[in-house]
Formats: sequence, structure tokens, C-alpha cells
Amino acid sequence: MDMLRLTLQTTSDGVMLDKDLFKKCVQSNIVLLTQAFRRKFVIPDFMSFTSHIDELFESAKKQSGGKVADYIPQLAKFSPDLWGVSVCTVDGQRHSIGDTKVPFCLQSCVKPLKYAIAVNDLGTEYVHRYVGKEPSGLRFNKLFLNEDDKPHNPMVNAGAIVVTSLIKQGVNNAEKFDYVMQFLNKMAGNEYVGFSNATFQSERESGDRNFAIGYYLKEKKCFPEGTDMVGILDFYFQLCSIEVTCESASVMAATLANGGFCPITGERVLSPEAVRNTLSLMHSCGMYDFSGQFAFHVGLPAKSGVAGGILLVVPNVMGMMCWSPPLDKMGNSVKGIHFCHVKSVINLLFAAYTGDVSALRRFALSAMDMEQRDYDSRTALHVAAAEGKPPPRPLALLFCFFLFSRWNLSFILSAGVCLCCFGYRSRRSRQIPAGSVQGEPVPQGQVRTPPADAGPQLGAPLSRAEPPCGDPLQPPWRPEAAGRAPRPHPVPPEAPLRGTAGLRVGPPARGKPGSVLGKNQAPGPGGALTSRDRP
Repeated sequence: MDMLRLTLQTTSDGVMLDKDLFKKCVQSNIVLLTQAFRRKFVIPDFMSFTSHIDELFESAKKQSGGKVADYIPQLAKFSPDLWGVSVCTVDGQRHSIGDTKVPFCLQSCVKPLKYAIAVNDLGTEYVHRYVGKEPSGLRFNKLFLNEDDKPHNPMVNAGAIVVTSLIKQGVNNAEKFDYVMQFLNKMAGNEYVGFSNATFQSERESGDRNFAIGYYLKEKKCFPEGTDMVGILDFYFQLCSIEVTCESASVMAATLANGGFCPITGERVLSPEAVRNTLSLMHSCGMYDFSGQFAFHVGLPAKSGVAGGILLVVPNVMGMMCWSPPLDKMGNSVKGIHFCHVKSVINLLFAAYTGDVSALRRFALSAMDMEQRDYDSRTALHVAAAEGKPPPRPLALLFCFFLFSRWNLSFILSAGVCLCCFGYRSRRSRQIPAGSVQGEPVPQGQVRTPPADAGPQLGAPLSRAEPPCGDPLQPPWRPEAAGRAPRPHPVPPEAPLRGTAGLRVGPPARGKPGSVLGKNQAPGPGGALTSRDRP
């Protein structure tokens, strides 16, 4: 895109875009443009997705309650009505809604980022000599160490202070701060990353608890040798006072979701090892005392901060930043938590889409509302039926058996529509001439009428007056009921067998004598869907 901007600046008005100039403009973005034209983005229908995000945003906006953090005086000045959400996918698609251009401090949201920097520079083994990797089960600012006299994990204050001491050891604080700022700028795709000196001064003046933690860590010899504890605490307060917007922070989250590659610049910023470890700790320890419930109900890596931000990562898909200053009793954003919980319907529907029965069972056992609907009023059962997946266990069926979608379709009708589409597509995709038997050629200009006891052949055209299969609500039709033995399915030799044969849906198809379907013919593989007929 930089080449495109430069080209536009250097060309005068009225200059035509010839082939060479066009090539110069697009050559650095050819992969992105190819994905766009082929609809190969990770979220192909991005407009529908963003409309759904907007609905979740408006739902969370109605939430009241919570209190803006006031133990750091500068944070108490933010309006409780501020609320913004930004999304950045791993291929660079962007969407923002609300107060997404208002700068705010990262606070604890910087903890996974500086841990990722430390692991990227020093390696996992070295970093975890000084800090553990287990949830503490205690408040984030407790003076407490594990049985090895190490902080429990890098997401609590004690662990974050120790990780801060590992970054660029032997260098003064000014150079350390510049290094981290440059690193975060790369993660954010060179978008806004600033610094609030007022918040830094305010936090240092009111940081008695963190000074107590620092001296306790020094007593237990948790720092590397030669560490200036007071200088490390100043550096810690500086990193907490780094400013971002929802838009720039969402790019940072997308860099983590993209395996360490910034989706805006395409530059590798973090090693795969650093990304993997960071996401694991965010998933298990990122939401303070609420981490277990958040991991159970939402199931995504996230990190919250007392400024009201929630850094959310959907691995291999996208990164998000939700920001609203009012906090609940756990220290998490009230609106942000509600947004993530409502967003969990996406996880439920995706589990139904992929046929992940174990995930559906886990959602049901976690007291999740199994009747949650998407923007088309479809439940998980509608989605599973429409995708032709095996129906979930009766535990899930009991919740939404009688619910209807926006088109007044029950899950049974959704399954029927799916079967009809599969049957029509599979019959049209066979390269066997209409009227032939087992692929035998038909002389040009002639139409072969099949014998009366033969079913419709593969590749036979469908009557426009009738659906590809019968009423899906009728019981399965069996040829035994007509006094005949079931006819085996003629399958071309090259067609792989994908399941058991003999599955029938719908009553017998009807036709006129002399047409492709005889008067009293039984439906064969062209008129009744089997598991083999899927393309």
C-alpha cells in the first residue's frame, strides 16, 4: 500500500493508468488482491459478520453498573459512557464501532505483550526460570509466591514485574522503553501507540502496593543478579502507561492470532514459540479471578486491564479490543464481559456447523443457553441440520427441537432442504448421459426409455415441476412396501464409497410414461438421496 500511495502522489492529474503503472501499484499487494477477488478471506461474508458484531455491540451498550477504577487517580477521569469495539482479521479486514479512536492506557493488557517480547528474545526456558505458568487462584496484586518462591504466572503483578526485569538487561530505562515501544509499534502495524506521562506519574505516586511486591520479590531473590528494583518498578509503571486506541490494539491482538505476523504490514514480529506460550497463559490466567469461568464459557485467550480494555484473540481468525471503563468486582469491563459472553453464541453455532458433539455437550453442561440464535434466528440445531451433520445428542435436542428460524423452518425442514440440495447437486454433477444405464452411451438423436422395473438413472434431469426429493416430513419410502426387493445403487467405478447405502428420503418420484421416470417406477439413487450421492 505504501507503493500505491507513493505512486498516487508522484502522478499528476489526468495521467492514465497504463499496464506498467498498474503493475507497479499492485505488485506489493498481489496476494491480498487475489484473496479479495477469489473471496478467500478468513471471513468471506464480512458485511454479514460486521452487522452481527454491531448487534452484539448495541446489546452490550445497554449494560449498566460497574465502577471506573479510582485507585489510580488519572483513570478515574474517564467517562463511564465510553464504549468501543474494534476487529482486525488475520488477513487485514477491519471493523470498528463506538469510541474506537479515544486513547487509553493498556495497564494490565500490556502484560501478555511484554511476556511475548521476553520469550521472543530470551526463550521459554530462560523466562520460566524466574516465573511460573500456573493460575494463582488469588487476587492479581497479592503478595504471594508459589512453592518454588516464584510468581505464579506473568499475568499477575508479581510475575509482570519479574518479566519486566528480564527485558534488555544491563540497559538503562530510556533504551528499554524505546525498544518496547518500537516492538509494540510493529505489532500494531505502525498505528497509534503513545504514552501518558500523567498516568505514569499518577501510578508511581499511588503504587505503594507494587512497591511492597517489589521489595518482597527482592527479598526472595526473584530478580536476576544486579537488578535495580526501583528502576524496574519505574519501567513497569511506564509500560502500564502506554496508550493505544481500540483500532491499534486490535491489530496487536491480530498479530497474536496470526502466529506472530502483523496482518497490516506482513512482517514477522514474534516467534511461534512466543505466540503459543502467550495465548496459553492468556487463556488460563488472563482475566484475573474470572479466568476459569471465562475460559469455560467463552473459551478464547483474553487479557483485561483496569483501564477497561479486554484484548481478545481468536487464533487463526482475528483479534479484538473491547474497551469500556466501568469495571465489575473482579476488575473486568462490565460491557466487555457481556460482549464476550454474547459472542459465545458464535462458538456454539460453529461447534454445530462442524459437528463437534463434544463441544456441544460441554456448552450444555456449562449451563449455556442452547436456544441462542444467530441473526437469522437459527439455533445450533438448525445450523447442524442445514450442514448435514449428525444430530447432536438428545441433551442438545431437547432445548431447541420446536424452535423456528426467520423463514419458519424447524430443524427438520432445514435438514430436508439440505438433503434436497445435496441430491440435486450430486445428480447434476454426474457425467453420465441422461437415459443411459451404468454409463452406456445413447445413440445421438435417440432417447432410451428405461424398463419399468428400473429406477431413475444417475445423471437424469429433474422435472422442474417437482422438488429434487419428496416432502422431508414424510416417513422414509422403502421399495419393500411396493412388493419389490430394493435395487442396489449403480455407482460409477471411480466414485468412492462414503458410507452405508440404502438411506431414503421422501416418497417415490413421479413421472409420465415415456419420460425419464416411468409411470410406476421406484426411486433409485437419482430420486432418493444416499450418503454416496454427496459430491
